[in-house]
Amino acid sequence: MAPARGRHRPRKPQTGSVRTRRAAVPAVVWIGFAAFIGLGLPEATLGVTWPSIRSEMDRPLSALGLLLGSLTVGYLPASVLSGRIVSRVGAGRMLAGASAVYVASLSLYLFGPTFPFLVLGSLLGGVAAGAIDPGINAHFAVHHGTRAMNLLHASFGIGATGGPFIATVVLDAGGSWRIPYAVYLLVQAGLLLAFLVTRDDWMARPQEDDVDVVSTTADGQLRHGLASPVVVLSVLSFFVYTGLEVGAGVLAFSLLTEGRGMEDRAAGLWATSFWAGVTAGRALLGVVGRDLRAETVMTGGIVGALVSTALIWVDPGGAGAVGFPLLGLSLAGVFPSLVLLTPRRVGAARTADVVGLQFSVAAIGASGLPAAIGVLAEADLERVGPSLLALAVVLAVLDGTLRRISRPAAARPRGGG
Repeated sequence: MAPARGRHRPRKPQTGSVRTRRAAVPAVVWIGFAAFIGLGLPEATLGVTWPSIRSEMDRPLSALGLLLGSLTVGYLPASVLSGRIVSRVGAGRMLAGASAVYVASLSLYLFGPTFPFLVLGSLLGGVAAGAIDPGINAHFAVHHGTRAMNLLHASFGIGATGGPFIATVVLDAGGSWRIPYAVYLLVQAGLLLAFLVTRDDWMARPQEDDVDVVSTTADGQLRHGLASPVVVLSVLSFFVYTGLEVGAGVLAFSLLTEGRGMEDRAAGLWATSFWAGVTAGRALLGVVGRDLRAETVMTGGIVGALVSTALIWVDPGGAGAVGFPLLGLSLAGVFPSLVLLTPRRVGAARTADVVGLQFSVAAIGASGLPAAIGVLAEADLERVGPSLLALAVVLAVLDGTLRRISRPAAARPRGGG
């Protein structure tokens, strides 16, 4: 027995390093929450600050499209490449670099004298968000559970709610539209410092035991893996989900007012209740959902979405508006669960690459599908309801198909030495 104990002694330093790394995880989790609040703050603020911006810089209303378009142009390639960047420099260093880019973006909003500076600022903001968003999501999917993932997305909702509030308070007090961006710049500077300090605590790669046999670092094999049916259907799920969520959020007000004659104030409250339902649902899942499986959350969310969108469409006794907060609550756990299921479906080693692809396609779905529904509903706004229901049905079909053809990475046979 003595020789056996002797063989175990050299492992003690390794055990200590693991304990040190685990002790750092809570700090990394909190930084992730703060980073998602930081992402939500400026993204939701533009709707409040834009009238002041266009007035000061003498721009037409349509110029808002340049800022939003620049944001998307920056986001898409950054999210696609985020997995490759993580594999080369590590997640912590990528997040620190992206945060530095975000500091530059907000600086242009704070100090830019003309509109082109803001366009450049939006482009840089898209690049930064395109790296931070999938980067942190991939890390949480591999290293943390359902509770942390839902709290992460609830954190974005906190930022998206707080940003417009800060801007409204500042503008109502007679302050400049630039002041909120000064606040966000300070927040992002703090996050940059936090990412630099913890850069080695963001585990860039899964442990060897977690790597699936189909996972590989060879570029050709990796590209082949990204074309697998599981990855394709997973990416399509993100495309459909974001189209459903954003479509419901942006078209609710128009459907209720122009389509059903509801007064603006009441319709605004019902439209707001959709986003409130999403944020509240994620916060609730973050608090009580520790023991819930992601598959269970997906099932409940999709069933709720089918019922809610049907209620919006049928509008029984004028109660269709109730479907919007119910839909928000139903969808709350779907997106985090889709991210959380990714390493189980494709293997931990490919998660960063796949999540980057998922998020780039999700951005396309968030803009393209609501626009398509808008075109369909131009002649009759009542087409919004069945369109949302159709997306919920497609999402259910994709989820059912994925469950049949995919297995958790841990259950797959491993290759021999």
